[in-house]
Amino acid sequence: MTINSLLFILALLLTPFVLRVNKPYKKLIFLILNIIIFILSTGSLQSLIVSFLFIMIPYIYCHYFKKKWPLFIVLSLSFIYFNQYGWIFNTLRIPMLLSIQVFGLSYIVFRITDFVINYDYIDQKKRTLVNYLNYLLSFYTIICGPIMQFEEFCDSFHNAGKIPHDKNDIYRLINRIVNGYIKVMIISYFCYHVASLMFDSMRSGITLVHFVIFAIANVWYIYFNFSGYCDIVIGSGALAGLYIPENFNKPYLARDMSDFWTRQHITLTRFITNYIFTPVVKTMVNHFGVERIDLCQYVGFFIAFFIAGVWHGTTVSFIYYGIAQAIGVCLTKFYKSYMLKKLGSKKAFKAYQAKKSVYICEVICTQIFVYLSFVFIVFDFASLMF
Repeated sequence: MTINSLLFILALLLTPFVLRVNKPYKKLIFLILNIIIFILSTGSLQSLIVSFLFIMIPYIYCHYFKKKWPLFIVLSLSFIYFNQYGWIFNTLRIPMLLSIQVFGLSYIVFRITDFVINYDYIDQKKRTLVNYLNYLLSFYTIICGPIMQFEEFCDSFHNAGKIPHDKNDIYRLINRIVNGYIKVMIISYFCYHVASLMFDSMRSGITLVHFVIFAIANVWYIYFNFSGYCDIVIGSGALAGLYIPENFNKPYLARDMSDFWTRQHITLTRFITNYIFTPVVKTMVNHFGVERIDLCQYVGFFIAFFIAGVWHGTTVSFIYYGIAQAIGVCLTKFYKSYMLKKLGSKKAFKAYQAKKSVYICEVICTQIFVYLSFVFIVFDFASLMF
């Protein structure tokens, strides 16, 4: 266990006592704690300075400029450069001169995006520097989310300490935290170990048995590791009186890929839908006409999931992953449209889907698609194929 892990656990233990003291300076105490963890997690002084500038420039920019697109261009290019997307730099033959890492960059970018887009609609009393920094640097969610909106975070923090817990609530939350650690430290570790063994064995040649075991173990590693982490931070946040949104809702009971992405990484789906998919589709419909809305949605799926794939990781494998998810959601839409036409009405389609055999078949098909499309995450499976 690293020092950062111990510090994270210590922060989880201390913060409920800090936030449940209903004092005006609790925001500053929480900010100091967040800054300490952020500094200790940053690799070098150079990275710390760049991180500070990356965080502060959008806040200052919003105070003085109305046009948002120049800032988003800078943020996007900075994100690509700091994450060192080798395939982009190699294709364009651009040298990567400096190695700079911004701790929690992926989720910080999403939070900055939400703050900048909604800046003009946010209550001025909430747009303080302390709120902004606590929102971006909150140790609960800076590493792996869930992704909160700025006003959602401010309202949650304002109410922290005001929501009473009885003994049953406390036991329930502690149980969730313990279960989260079991998921992360035991179950996901075992799944990762199995997936690693299978991946290494496929370096000398891919066999069906090894691939199947690898695909299943890889998916369950991702699920138990990520959902376990969410259990820890959501439960710990609730003990402190903070609301942190749920990120999973039994995704492997989903009957299609659209249903899956309303259950898996829920806050990412919300963000991608609100800030990428919906604006893209609206723009295309305004240009091409509402009669082509289906085509616009198909294009929107590919753009949204392509960006989601690039956000997830820096190798070409994540592009394949994003494209695969887009194909899955498009197939879902096509399947539903086809069945509606075949059955003749929404009522008949609902009756068809209500059949237990249909539900089981759809769940199995969805899981198989997830197992196949998730092979590009965590392990660079594309390197074995090409």
